[in-house]
Amino acid sequence: MQDMSYRNAKRACLCKYPLYKYRKTLHCIDFIRQIAFISFNMVFRFHKQLNKTLFYRGFRI
Repeated sequence: MQDMSYRNAKRACLCKYPLYKYRKTLHCIDFIRQIAFISFNMVFRFHKQLNKTLFYRGFRI
């Protein structure tokens, strides 16, 4: 019974919210995620490099 009401609510929500808008939002989220991932990778690499350099000089992070 609860499942049916949930499904109906979901359908109503989808009807109110046009599909192209939904797709656009998904695209936007994907884009943001990609940028975040790339920047995280860059920071991680930079930190690793910094760690190596500092380690050779006798420092440690």
